[in-house]
Amino acid sequence: MCIRDREWVTVHVGLKSEGVISLDEFRNNDGSVEIASGDEVQVALEAVEDGYGETRISREKARKIGTWKKLEEALDSGEFVEGKVLTRVKGGFSVEVDVVKAFLPGSLVDIRPVKEAPELENTVQEFKVIKLDYKRNNVVLSRKAVLEKINSAEKVELLKNLDEGQIVKGIVKNLTDYGAFVDLGGLDGLLHITDLSWSRVTNPSEVLSLGDEIDVKILSFDKEKLRVSLGLKQIQNDPWETIEGKYSVGGIYEASVSNLTDYGCFAELEQGVEGLIHLSELDWTNKNIHPSKVVDIEEKIKVMVLEIDHDKRRISLGLKQTKPNPRRILGYLMAFAMVFFTTNVNGQCFNTSSYGSATASASSAVSITTCQYLTEYSTISGIYAGSSYTCAVTLGGLNTGYVTVTELSPTGAVVSHGYGPHTFTANTSGTHYIHWTVDSLCTQATGCHVSTITGNAPLVPGCTDTSATNYNPLANSDDGSCIYPPGTACASGIGANSESFEDPAVGLYGQGPWAEWTYNTLTSTFTSTNGWRKDNIGTGSLNTGPLNGAASLDGDYYLYCETSGGGIGAVANLVSSCVDLNNFTDPAFVFGYSMYGATMGTLNVDITTDGGSNWTNLWTKTGDQGQPWFEGVINLNNSYAGQIIQLRMSYTSGTSFTGDCAIDFLRFMESPNAGCMDPFAINFDPTATMDDGSCLYPGCTDPMAINFCSSCNVNDSLSCVYPSANMLPFCDDFESASLSTNAVSYTHLTLPTKA
Repeated sequence: MCIRDREWVTVHVGLKSEGVISLDEFRNNDGSVEIASGDEVQVALEAVEDGYGETRISREKARKIGTWKKLEEALDSGEFVEGKVLTRVKGGFSVEVDVVKAFLPGSLVDIRPVKEAPELENTVQEFKVIKLDYKRNNVVLSRKAVLEKINSAEKVELLKNLDEGQIVKGIVKNLTDYGAFVDLGGLDGLLHITDLSWSRVTNPSEVLSLGDEIDVKILSFDKEKLRVSLGLKQIQNDPWETIEGKYSVGGIYEASVSNLTDYGCFAELEQGVEGLIHLSELDWTNKNIHPSKVVDIEEKIKVMVLEIDHDKRRISLGLKQTKPNPRRILGYLMAFAMVFFTTNVNGQCFNTSSYGSATASASSAVSITTCQYLTEYSTISGIYAGSSYTCAVTLGGLNTGYVTVTELSPTGAVVSHGYGPHTFTANTSGTHYIHWTVDSLCTQATGCHVSTITGNAPLVPGCTDTSATNYNPLANSDDGSCIYPPGTACASGIGANSESFEDPAVGLYGQGPWAEWTYNTLTSTFTSTNGWRKDNIGTGSLNTGPLNGAASLDGDYYLYCETSGGGIGAVANLVSSCVDLNNFTDPAFVFGYSMYGATMGTLNVDITTDGGSNWTNLWTKTGDQGQPWFEGVINLNNSYAGQIIQLRMSYTSGTSFTGDCAIDFLRFMESPNAGCMDPFAINFDPTATMDDGSCLYPGCTDPMAINFCSSCNVNDSLSCVYPSANMLPFCDDFESASLSTNAVSYTHLTLPTKA
């Protein structure tokens, strides 16, 4: 029974003397007091008639003891408890369960990682008690476990009916740099950024918002790992299915500039149909001008279609072709002068459509045979600047006809022209176009004929880039050996980005930050088709590489080196574009790797700040690592903060075919806080955002002990207990405690610690 006055509450506990409790111990969270004289309350008895003749009691301690008992019962039974989320603290949230403060780790707030979750503050939620330590006043809760149990019934029903190809409804639950997680009703699926739209998307927030209800298509479903890949663009019409007849090579169309890169710019002809304007196709006179000097993002421009590859879903565009060619104008003036003064016409014949293609050789002949009309042209790739070639066209066994050679496009600048066999020297490297007619007046003819182009110089490997310090003017084949002065290769760079190689329509070159590919013909036996290659169904060899049909770290596609034909000690290099670390607070490079095989070689990650003149090794891994995919994390802040860098992923093959190495999900990002994310481990880090496998579980690791711990990885030999003849059954050494059923007479209570 209690009696209340203004500041104190007098409580009669059945003893000779009464006890008093501060009125503040009876206040609610809002400051109000709900107690009246005669009410019965639970209190804890601290001392009976102390030196001052008073009985010390506490309602607060009684409430705490009652709450701890409640928490202990919840821990043992697995039942949930209610608590109020107070505020965000380092590593998570502070939660109040009655009068006991508890900790909610950030990793256990939701099923999916959340960054802030301000909507949880000052709300009452259900939690599962996962750790309880009375002595240390430590309570750890999990909201994630509650959500998983709630979703489990829905998940079971969903798994029964879920199948690939279905169109289902979902709610956008989380947005990341690489895509969005969509709640399908108890199961989350990944909607990768490449599957959001047929158009280019740089961030998922451009298309989606948290809480959006959307229709998505099930692209793949791994029932064992419960991994679902979703697609949004797949339920929309593919624009590439309708471009047939819309665009033709040589046609001029309006486009919108969608992206600028160091190697050119992308222009969108229509939604989902995008083409690349290479640096060389921007301006007639300046071959290395940066796109930002010519066009702006979203600018409407006129472009010419140079090439359409339906299989690879690629369109090559030209900007300069829509403008007068200064050299062409000069040629017209010269031709006009010749006609004016001599009456002799020296025709330059431009045909309209391609009938064949080939790759030129530096020292031998290649031929193209056709029986089409001779008003068409042939495409010759692999031409090197400074090298000479001889063109001829044979009709009916006779070498005759008039030859016109253009560069960069079928109607591009005229390199040379004359009656065949006709020899010319290339001004630029790249594809050239060989036009043939009967004579200089562009007379047409029909019949089966053969176009032949012969290289007149031996192959000279070397650096063919005039901006490099080791430029070799005699070289006619670039071997990837170019060295650039410090700062020239990385005058600017990109920021945070990721590349998962998920778009099946996009080849290797120019993806994400990995725009430059290096192949050293002098030291490596890997070829352009037998180095880093893209796939999603496993490698071609048994007992090596990612498992056949197994998904990679992110999505399905990855890059790998097939060592069956690569030889021993072959090297494949993958070099990134320039990355500006000034864009980061704490920069890191994170990547996935698979190194499964008996004769695995070595995977290295190297860095350069001077354009490749000097490389420094940051990370290395050698030998068989097993079948799973692993993640590597390289912090770049210590030595390279504020610099512009390039990274190189280099694989050196082993001694046989069982050495296929794969990489995936390459990311430049803010450094994740790597650490132990298991709250049951002694080194649990509540601030960790990526588990680094460092969790420590101490215990007796001696299998001869009766308390042997098979899941422990830190041997605590002092805790081992061994059987003896007179030994009682082992039990936890808890401090003895007793609790009266009378609420007003608690004795000293010590609750056990739960590991």
